Amino acid sequence: PASYKDAVAEALRLMENAGYCTPRKKKDCKKLADIEVQYNTNELHKSILLVAQQMWKKIGVAVTPVNKEWKVYLSDKKQGNFVMSRAGWIGDYLDPVAFLGIFTTGNGNNDSNWSNAKFDELLAAAANESDEKKRMANLAAAEKILLAEMPIIPVFSYSTSYLMKPEVGGLYP
Repeated sequence: PASYKDAVAEALRLMENAGYCTPRKKKDCKKLADIEVQYNTNELHKSILLVAQQMWKKIGVAVTPVNKEWKVYLSDKKQGNFVMSRAGWIGDYLDPVAFLGIFTTGNGNNDSNWSNAKFDELLAAAANESDEKKRMANLAAAEKILLAEMPIIPVFSYSTSYLMKPEVGGLYP
């Protein structure tokens, strides 16, 4: 969609075509269950969820943010004790695998427990590929699978600003 307004209209259309109730279609439809989204105590995470809550409300999805202290949040995530959970990841090296790799079957950081054999196969092929173009093509294909199945909802990227004198070199923050 070209704009937020278009995205909302498309979401409403898709929800209604799937038979779900929306703010503009309230009869002869299935009501979507309310969704609890857990997050750890942090004002940024809370703010993002409150904005998302208002966005989902526009298409008839009721979302309740559930704040949990860090240890409880981590325990519930590891046990799969959630419907939806806030998560974050920071790549520690400049490569798509830094993000894609956590979604392979059985990965200890794959709290969604999502699994796709073709995705796993493409990541394994990329790991064994010495031709960089072919490797990146495998990773791009894997990313398409991840985004098509949507076990995650990418919301935003962290950013940090640095002020550095021009004569300083060799620093890659």
